[in-house]
Amino acid sequence: MKKIFHVFVAMLFVLSCQPRVRFAFDDIEYITSFGSDERYLPTHTRSVIDLGIDGISSFKIYGPYLIVSSKDDKGQIKVLDKNAPYTLLGSFFPKGNGPGELIYPVPAGTFQYQTGEDGTVCAEFSDGTGKIIRFNITESVCEGRTVTEKVSDAGRLTFETVDLGEDGIFYKEMSSERDAQIRFIVRDGEKIVTRSMEKLNAPIIRNKVDDGTRFNVLSGQVFYNPRVKRFAETLGEINAVHMYSLDDSFAKTFCFGDKLYDFNEIADRDFANRPVTCVSSRAYDDFLVVLYLDGVTEREFQTDPSWRPSLLLILWDGSEVRKLNIPDRVDSFDVDFETLHIFAFDSDSETMYIYDASDV
Repeated sequence: MKKIFHVFVAMLFVLSCQPRVRFAFDDIEYITSFGSDERYLPTHTRSVIDLGIDGISSFKIYGPYLIVSSKDDKGQIKVLDKNAPYTLLGSFFPKGNGPGELIYPVPAGTFQYQTGEDGTVCAEFSDGTGKIIRFNITESVCEGRTVTEKVSDAGRLTFETVDLGEDGIFYKEMSSERDAQIRFIVRDGEKIVTRSMEKLNAPIIRNKVDDGTRFNVLSGQVFYNPRVKRFAETLGEINAVHMYSLDDSFAKTFCFGDKLYDFNEIADRDFANRPVTCVSSRAYDDFLVVLYLDGVTEREFQTDPSWRPSLLLILWDGSEVRKLNIPDRVDSFDVDFETLHIFAFDSDSETMYIYDASDV
């Protein structure tokens, strides 16, 4: 009996000495207050509009366009004039698996947008099957049909795909055991995993009984800024944002609060009791913006009309974080930098708010 006890104690000692895997980089900035960097959007200048589109799930303002994802199977992507009266310019991507069709709905807010030298606006996105598709918005509007081309094909199912240009293609896929998310880059046929990606690939969900939602605790949106060659990952159920460079010279986690959520503890909760944190995110040239909720569970997110989000602005060099409070219940947003207005949408009431942000 004494021998068994000693073995048990030794095992406990070994386990206690093993480093605890956190879903974070070693450099963590805990943000508990914002001071003078906290602002409030005014309500007296806001306007409310009805785009006449049912089932809006995501949108983006880019160039002269307002691009909207909807639940309309006859045209899952709508393109409108971004200025009042927001004229519908075209409806694209009917549901299907043929040319110019989509099997899975895609969020327009996560597309990679670009403007060519001739002024042509295009958007790239992953179609949910491992392919990157380039959607020529300008030509589609002019011709009245969906104009696309395939940029690449991973040849397997991936749930995050980002075109890095000459630096290759970033992929994120599920581990074979469905207990981790694996990031890597394919460049000239070579698979590359940077040190920063290894760090984020390490967390493993301990409970293998998946109810279909447990895996989401490690999920989020991935953005890439080609100008500074940095990634950002915003997490839907963890109170943090990861930012890291392609060359591993920078890796930092921004934690909103004085303690980082334990991803395994969150994964073990019932879905309704898990937190909702980074609801929606957008990447711009100089900064990343996250629509953030604090202390709201999934049940409250769906049923409680009283919660209000904030916009957290993080500079790409990681030097500054600012907070902008929103007065209404909204779950997606974008910024029109030409007019300095913030568009925000509440999918529950299908209400679009427009705020004048010129003074904030």
